[in-house]
Amino acid sequence: MKVLFYINSPSNYQFDFFEELKKKHDIFVIYQNKYSDNFKHNIKKKSWVFFLYNKKKSLLNKILEKFNPKLVIIGGYKLDIKSRYIIKNKIKKFYWLERVNEDNKIKNIIRYLYLKNKLKIADGIFAIGQYATNFYKKFNSNVHNVPYSINLEKKIKNYKMPNFLFVGQMINRKGIPSLLNCITKINANESKFTFVGTGPLVKNIKKIMKLKKNVYYHNFKNKVELNKIYIKNNILILPSIYDGWGVVIIEAMSRGMAVISNNNVEASNEYIKHNINGRIFDIDKNLENQINFYINNIKKIKLHGERNRKIFEKGLCNSKNLVKKIDLIFNKLNKD
Repeated sequence: MKVLFYINSPSNYQFDFFEELKKKHDIFVIYQNKYSDNFKHNIKKKSWVFFLYNKKKSLLNKILEKFNPKLVIIGGYKLDIKSRYIIKNKIKKFYWLERVNEDNKIKNIIRYLYLKNKLKIADGIFAIGQYATNFYKKFNSNVHNVPYSINLEKKIKNYKMPNFLFVGQMINRKGIPSLLNCITKINANESKFTFVGTGPLVKNIKKIMKLKKNVYYHNFKNKVELNKIYIKNNILILPSIYDGWGVVIIEAMSRGMAVISNNNVEASNEYIKHNINGRIFDIDKNLENQINFYINNIKKIKLHGERNRKIFEKGLCNSKNLVKKIDLIFNKLNKD
């Protein structure tokens, strides 16, 4: 089946999924932008990937006409392809959507009315996680749980001491201030805290590094370099105030790491159960306790990490498993 993806900006993990999907279907990917904020992925040139960045949007119609897809998948409701070619040729259109932040009541009302009008005419929705799946069923009857997915990665081996890792944007929404506050209170020189990423709060991390010898920082890293850092750590911390998914959660699970996060991160809400395969805390509460738990219970790190890897192997966060599900959806669409 010929499928065109229209997405805001690239990231390396997406290509695990796309490469797997290409084994079964003819796909083409268009990125509207070259980078997201605080992310500069080194994307290798591929014949089936096109960047619309700084180019005329009229090129979209030319690409659509040349590729002639049966289905267009749009990554986010803020993007759209307003094309006569799609309407004229009755090309099916799906949206691929994350969970939305429902904290602001006024925005919720406006968003609800907007989505009700926009999504009812879509042929279907790929929702990123079960929470998002339940949410978008309000607007469309054809909704499928299609989370972001990656390939199974090399398993970590070092569980001897707690090595905590944060990977992501250094911004308030990711919970950096509360995490740094916890680190200043924890007296455990045998543990390490490593930060990887870019953003305005890097300066705060560097201040802590002057006070704590067990805190380390790395700038944004691409996949190969990031893998080298992952395998030296065994506990991922993602204390986000809000996260529509949180790919780093499944990156950690794939490698057999324990996880500290909260239910405002959709990936941890989907996969992490408190004291079963990780530790869940309330926003701005108990994060320090969860860090201390692994410092004082080192054997739990390996136990939780091994459980996470097994969950990943069987879950839709594994690209191979997700493609099997999507293959069934595409084949049904192809027959319609």
